[in-house]
Amino acid sequence: MPFTFAHPVTVLYFPRNSRYFHFPALVLGTMSPDFMYMLHWKTDVGGHTLFGSEWVNLPLCLLFYAVYRLILATPIKQHLPAFCGSNVPQVTFKNPLAWLIVFLYSAWIGMATHIALDELTHDGGYFVQLFPILQTKIIFHIYDWLQYGIGAVGLISIILYQRRMAGKYPYRSSRSAKQKWFFWLSVVSLTVIIFYLSNPLYPLVWNEVASIVLRIINSFFISLTIHGVIFTVMKKRSLKIG
Repeated sequence: MPFTFAHPVTVLYFPRNSRYFHFPALVLGTMSPDFMYMLHWKTDVGGHTLFGSEWVNLPLCLLFYAVYRLILATPIKQHLPAFCGSNVPQVTFKNPLAWLIVFLYSAWIGMATHIALDELTHDGGYFVQLFPILQTKIIFHIYDWLQYGIGAVGLISIILYQRRMAGKYPYRSSRSAKQKWFFWLSVVSLTVIIFYLSNPLYPLVWNEVASIVLRIINSFFISLTIHGVIFTVMKKRSLKIG
C-alpha cells in the first residue's frame, strides 16, 4: 500500500486483551517490512519476503516497541485529542518467555499481512501475476487502484476504529487544549526542519512519491522521538522537584 500507516487495518479486529495475540506486535508487524526503508532512507532495500525477512523485521518490531513504551506512549496519549485518545487495558504476562513468544508470532502474522497485500497491489506481485485481470489498465492498472483504494480505506478505518476505542476506553489527559496544539505544532515544525536538513546526507528524488512519503515519515518519527525524550526528562525532573 502507498502508506505504511494504512497497513494496520488488516489486524484491527484481532482481540486487544488476549493472551494469545499481542496487539501492538500485530500492528508493528504490519508495518515492519517498511522498517528497512526507514533505516536506509530509501525504498529499494529488502524486508518484503515471507521467510527470511523475519530475522530483521521481528527484532526491529521489538526495538520500536521498546521506543514506544519507554519514550513515546505517554506523550502521545497526553497530547492526542480527546476523541482519539484511548487507554485500552493490557494483558500482563508473568513469564517473560511466554510474552516474547506471543509478541514474535503476533509480529510475524502482521508482517505476513503486509507482504500479502503488497503481492496483490504492486507491479510484479504474486497475485498480480496469478490474476492477469489485475494488470488491466483503466487510466491506471487495477492493482494500482487497489493499492490506493485499500490505502485510503485503511487510513479512514483506522481513524474510526481509534475513535471507537477512545469512546470505550477514554484516556484522561492532564494537558490543556492549548498545550496539545503547541506540542503538535512543535513536532510538525521540527519535522519540516529535519526533512530539509537530511537532504545533504540522503538526497531526495523529488519525482518519486514513495521517496517523499518515506522522508516525511522518517522526519516525523525522529521529531516525535525527540519530543518524547524531552517530555520524559521534564516529567522526571518535575517529579523530583515535587
